[in-house]
Amino acid sequence: MNLNFDTENVEVIEFGAGCHPDTGRTFATVPVHLGVQRILQDMVIATCQEMTKDGMEPPSTFDPADKHASVEYLTLPIDDDLAVSVKTLHQASNLPIADNYLDWITRSFCYFARLWDQQGRQLTAIRRATQFKGALSKQHRILSWSGDQLRIVEGPIFQLNTDFDVIMDSDLVHIIHPTSFKILGQINKAIAEAVPRNIQVIENKIGYINWTTIEEYAATRSRAANLLASIRTYGHADNLDRVALLDLCSRTGVEVNDSGSEIIVPENQVLGFLEVLDRRRYEVNLVANVPEQFRAPSRQRLGG
Repeated sequence: MNLNFDTENVEVIEFGAGCHPDTGRTFATVPVHLGVQRILQDMVIATCQEMTKDGMEPPSTFDPADKHASVEYLTLPIDDDLAVSVKTLHQASNLPIADNYLDWITRSFCYFARLWDQQGRQLTAIRRATQFKGALSKQHRILSWSGDQLRIVEGPIFQLNTDFDVIMDSDLVHIIHPTSFKILGQINKAIAEAVPRNIQVIENKIGYINWTTIEEYAATRSRAANLLASIRTYGHADNLDRVALLDLCSRTGVEVNDSGSEIIVPENQVLGFLEVLDRRRYEVNLVANVPEQFRAPSRQRLGG
């Protein structure tokens, strides 16, 4: 794991939570005891160990159009457009202290730890707050051993997880729970807003396609918007051969209209067409005289 941080030699640990007030997301710090700070450091170490344990594949770059496992190590450059939401927390300076700790935590959607090592490098770790708040709502059903009896714990109870969903250093966002990252990073919102920009970039490389229907379709369909983001990110519109594109569309059941001057994609064919551009539709010929067509939920290029 290529982490630009020393998890064993940490000098400062800051804890906080994120809430959804009417004006949008807000983050604030919450003072914690030294013992809690040590647990947060242990959680960071446990997250790194999960990412590097035996059997875990080397990280791929997060692709919004891929279907990922519930636990899968992925990375994303911290300067990528999709990292903006979590990067804001990582780079925030002088976060406010929550004025009402209990109310703040009760309304939180995540909790986070920000750590600084002996070299002054920063690491930020984030976790969705589902389990954290789950214990709070069950405070009168949690017992502890006191004296010779089990007793009800009267005060508010908070439960930390064993690891984080995402950790960030100065270079990369390291992801171990992709679904949580999509929620924490507001990925669907970011991709929907980026549809016009992504199409503009792709259109500059494939000028012989009419993008009007595709843009209108993707504006309200997250799957199409995700595919456009993937096509732009991975350069799948670069050096595209028109004849080969039309041939693959034909062989994988995607019906388009070629007027000679431009390729027009009907609305009911947009998703299939974008799958072709993003290398997610393909044909194999392993059975004599029986070509087979497939759709890939995720794909990774082999051989570099």
